[in-house]
Amino acid sequence: YGSDMSLWKMAANSLKLRMAMRIADSNPSVSKQMAEAAAGAGVITDNADNFSITYESASPNTNPVWRTLVESGRDDFVAANTLVDAMNDLDDPRRDFYFELHEGAYSGGIYGSANASSGFSALSDELKDPALPGNFITASEVHFLLAEASARGYSVGGTAAGHYNMGIAQSIMEWGGDQTMIDTYMANPDVAFATAPGNDMQKIAMQKWIAMFNNGMEGWTTVRLFDYPILNAIETGEAMPVRFLYPQDEPQLNGESYAAGAAAIGGDLKSTKLFFDVN
Repeated sequence: YGSDMSLWKMAANSLKLRMAMRIADSNPSVSKQMAEAAAGAGVITDNADNFSITYESASPNTNPVWRTLVESGRDDFVAANTLVDAMNDLDDPRRDFYFELHEGAYSGGIYGSANASSGFSALSDELKDPALPGNFITASEVHFLLAEASARGYSVGGTAAGHYNMGIAQSIMEWGGDQTMIDTYMANPDVAFATAPGNDMQKIAMQKWIAMFNNGMEGWTTVRLFDYPILNAIETGEAMPVRFLYPQDEPQLNGESYAAGAAAIGGDLKSTKLFFDVN
């Protein structure tokens, strides 16, 4: 953003909106107040204003994803069936930007399991770009946050359907898609807001989750907040983790506070829901 303070304020308001919607179930009144304030002050609504790190094509200032996928020399990262299966069902055009074809189709490995890299779709060249922007918060995410706020009855401008549509459109354009892709996808009755499966929150959750592929923490949080989409069962039978465990050295180096902290949240377990995850 350089010295453009209007853009910095827009980014701050967008992060404030994210925080407000994070507590929509655990503290509805504060959520509504802060979401309306953030939206009223101006948030990111176009990809040109996305809040992200600009990486370079040469080390040491490359995107860490490139270092993991390319510089490491590893080639064993594959798409997961959770996302691939959902996108295949919707004939989602972003598959071309997220994954490579494998034997003429998009195929995801079983998540939570070891998968042979030769048997499934690899990640796309777009994701292997060393200068891929590192997004903190994008127009697509903001529109989905506004869609949720509108669906909850908050006064944030626009409608749930309108922001839902813009969230999808901004996501597709963020990856290099065009209006034809957007129009074709939105014509799918399983995507169109009026006819897509589920209630309004589930429709928003599904499309937000797909759009957050390059921001995994927010994709995970979407599933935790909405309990949707329903992910494929993990092969081991375990439930999806809903929090990170404390670091392994915490009980040894800070035992008393570790014990108190773990007790306060209900136990240092992968299944312990955080304060905002009340559903």
